[in-house]
Amino acid sequence: MRTMWGWAVALMGMGCTAELELAEVERIDLEALALGDVQVTGVSVAPDGQVVVSEQTRGVYARGADGWSQVVSSEQLYAADPDDPNLWSTPFLTDVAALGAGRYAVTVPNVGLLYDADTDTSSVHFCYLPGFMDASVVRQHTDSLTYDPQRDLLIANPETLDGDEHVQLDLATFDAERGGDLDWLSAKGKERASALAVDTDGSVLLALGERLVRTTLADPEHHEVLGSLGVSSVPGFAVDPADGTLWFVDGDRQELVHAEWVD
Repeated sequence: MRTMWGWAVALMGMGCTAELELAEVERIDLEALALGDVQVTGVSVAPDGQVVVSEQTRGVYARGADGWSQVVSSEQLYAADPDDPNLWSTPFLTDVAALGAGRYAVTVPNVGLLYDADTDTSSVHFCYLPGFMDASVVRQHTDSLTYDPQRDLLIANPETLDGDEHVQLDLATFDAERGGDLDWLSAKGKERASALAVDTDGSVLLALGERLVRTTLADPEHHEVLGSLGVSSVPGFAVDPADGTLWFVDGDRQELVHAEWVD
């Protein structure tokens, strides 16, 4: 049975508030990923429909007909370049983006990694430090990563910090195939997204606390507040590129929610 609930959506400049409804297709307990407690940090839907999640210290898991299976361990991801000073000694995965064809991009502090299941290899794929900054002075952190299959882009929302002091916040785009950075777009405010996704119209959806916000790569400082997902922690959010349905991680309950818009 599908559960339905309302999203309050502010219609800017129209003097009224409309409600959009989501129908909950399913809710999945993520404790089954591993023995003991889990900390799921991201979810992604590949162009071929595969649903994957990242677990903070264990690795990437894919959903199949018989349940969840590990795609790659965090240890194998971190073996991409053991001597890279940007890689922390302790695995700390913050999000995942499934590119399809057995390729998975994963963000960790400072860099993005790529795992290729066909060759069973990991590599450092991109660095989300703006090229004009001194890497010895600042550090970078993003909680969010997504793949845009229409433009073949990886998109992140990294915050640059000097110690614990905020320096800047960007929407950064990367060549999904080659890994090089393409654009650094100044983002609004100082609050980095806990998750982001590309909608079917090409706009970018950001989870900022309880709020879901829509923006665009053309004007990332403009935010349209859509409403609340009804949970206080959203560490992962994705849009299925095939049908536009939503997947998000309920961080409080460590559950994966699949929902669809109701007209």
